[in-house]
Amino acid sequence: MSLDLTTNEKITWCPGCTNSAILVAFRKAVTEMIEAGEVEHHNLVSVGGIGCCSKITEIGRAVCRERG
Repeated sequence: MSLDLTTNEKITWCPGCTNSAILVAFRKAVTEMIEAGEVEHHNLVSVGGIGCCSKITEIGRAVCRERG
């Protein structure tokens, strides 16, 4: 079974923004850790800074809300 970390949260980065690559890497790393049993989904914490890159934490919170 594959873990789906996509969300309906609107991504508002500018076209071509490299934050999309960071989001893909973040989702891949989290998926691998959960599927390997290294961490449970409800024990994850995401912290972001200021600016566009901090939106990754908003997307992460949306995934948590949607998954319960």
